[in-house]
Amino acid sequence: MKDKISRPIKKTRNYTKLFPKISIYREMDPKYIPCLGGQSIAGYSPEEREDLYWFLEDLREENGGTLPKISSIGSYSGEAKVCLVSFINEGDYCREYFKTNE
Repeated sequence: MKDKISRPIKKTRNYTKLFPKISIYREMDPKYIPCLGGQSIAGYSPEEREDLYWFLEDLREENGGTLPKISSIGSYSGEAKVCLVSFINEGDYCREYFKTNE
Protein backbone atom coordinates (compact mmCIF):
# COMPACT_ATOMS: atom_id res chain seq x y z
CA MET A 1 0.00 0.00 0.00
CA LYS A 2 2.79 2.43 0.83
CA ASP A 3 3.91 2.69 -2.78
CA LYS A 4 0.44 3.98 -3.61
CA ILE A 5 0.85 6.82 -1.12
CA SER A 6 4.42 7.73 -1.91
CA ARG A 7 7.38 6.54 -3.90
CA PRO A 8 10.50 8.04 -2.35
CA ILE A 9 13.09 9.18 -4.82
CA LYS A 10 16.28 7.35 -3.92
CA LYS A 11 19.36 9.43 -3.47
CA THR A 12 22.98 8.37 -3.34
CA ARG A 13 24.46 11.84 -3.32
CA ASN A 14 26.76 13.05 -0.56
CA TYR A 15 25.72 16.50 0.63
CA THR A 16 28.38 19.07 1.41
CA LYS A 17 28.63 22.74 2.31
CA LEU A 18 29.06 23.48 -1.39
CA PHE A 19 26.10 21.28 -2.38
CA PRO A 20 23.56 21.25 0.48
CA LYS A 21 20.33 19.27 0.39
CA ILE A 22 17.85 22.00 -0.49
CA SER A 23 14.77 19.88 -1.22
CA ILE A 24 13.12 16.61 -0.31
CA TYR A 25 11.16 14.94 -3.10
CA ARG A 26 8.29 12.46 -3.09
CA GLU A 27 6.22 11.05 -5.91
CA MET A 28 2.77 10.55 -4.45
CA ASP A 29 -0.87 10.01 -5.19
CA PRO A 30 -2.44 13.50 -5.00
CA LYS A 31 -5.38 12.28 -2.89
CA TYR A 32 -2.94 12.15 0.07
CA ILE A 33 -1.60 15.69 -0.34
CA PRO A 34 -4.12 17.27 2.11
CA CYS A 35 -2.40 15.33 4.93
CA LEU A 36 0.77 17.29 4.22
CA GLY A 37 -1.04 20.50 5.11
CA GLY A 38 -2.17 19.23 8.49
CA GLN A 39 -5.53 17.74 7.54
CA SER A 40 -6.56 14.80 9.71
CA ILE A 41 -5.99 11.33 8.31
CA ALA A 42 -9.27 10.15 9.88
CA GLY A 43 -11.11 10.16 6.54
CA TYR A 44 -8.93 7.43 5.06
CA SER A 45 -9.31 3.67 5.47
CA PRO A 46 -7.52 2.00 8.42
CA GLU A 47 -4.84 0.59 6.08
CA GLU A 48 -4.30 3.99 4.46
CA ARG A 49 -4.13 5.68 7.89
CA GLU A 50 -1.38 3.34 9.04
CA ASP A 51 0.59 3.83 5.82
CA LEU A 52 0.04 7.59 6.02
CA TYR A 53 1.26 7.66 9.60
CA TRP A 54 4.52 5.93 8.64
CA PHE A 55 4.89 8.08 5.52
CA LEU A 56 4.55 11.27 7.59
CA GLU A 57 6.95 9.92 10.24
CA ASP A 58 9.54 9.15 7.54
CA LEU A 59 9.12 12.62 6.08
CA ARG A 60 9.50 14.24 9.52
CA GLU A 61 12.62 12.19 10.21
CA GLU A 62 14.20 13.21 6.90
CA ASN A 63 13.41 16.85 7.71
CA GLY A 64 14.95 16.81 11.18
CA GLY A 65 11.80 16.15 13.24
CA THR A 66 9.18 18.45 11.75
CA LEU A 67 6.92 18.16 8.73
CA PRO A 68 8.58 20.10 5.89
CA LYS A 69 6.88 22.89 4.00
CA ILE A 70 5.75 22.14 0.45
CA SER A 71 7.82 23.99 -2.12
CA SER A 72 5.90 22.87 -5.21
CA ILE A 73 3.55 20.24 -6.56
CA GLY A 74 4.24 19.00 -10.06
CA SER A 75 1.73 17.94 -12.65
CA TYR A 76 -0.12 14.65 -12.36
CA SER A 77 1.06 11.67 -14.42
CA GLY A 78 -1.93 9.64 -15.53
CA GLU A 79 0.31 6.69 -16.40
CA ALA A 80 2.14 6.54 -13.05
CA LYS A 81 -0.85 7.92 -11.09
CA VAL A 82 1.42 10.22 -9.04
CA CYS A 83 2.66 13.77 -8.97
CA LEU A 84 6.02 15.04 -7.76
CA VAL A 85 5.90 16.97 -4.49
CA SER A 86 8.99 18.89 -3.42
CA PHE A 87 9.56 20.11 0.11
CA ILE A 88 11.98 22.64 1.59
CA ASN A 89 14.58 20.69 3.57
CA GLU A 90 15.20 22.08 7.05
CA GLY A 91 16.87 18.96 8.45
CA ASP A 92 20.28 17.39 8.08
CA TYR A 93 22.49 18.78 5.33
CA CYS A 94 20.36 21.86 4.63
CA ARG A 95 22.17 25.20 4.30
CA GLU A 96 21.60 26.02 7.98
CA TYR A 97 23.05 22.64 9.00
CA PHE A 98 26.39 23.56 7.46
CA LYS A 99 26.30 27.06 8.97
CA THR A 100 25.86 25.70 12.50
CA ASN A 101 28.30 22.80 12.09
CA GLU A 102 31.33 24.67 10.78
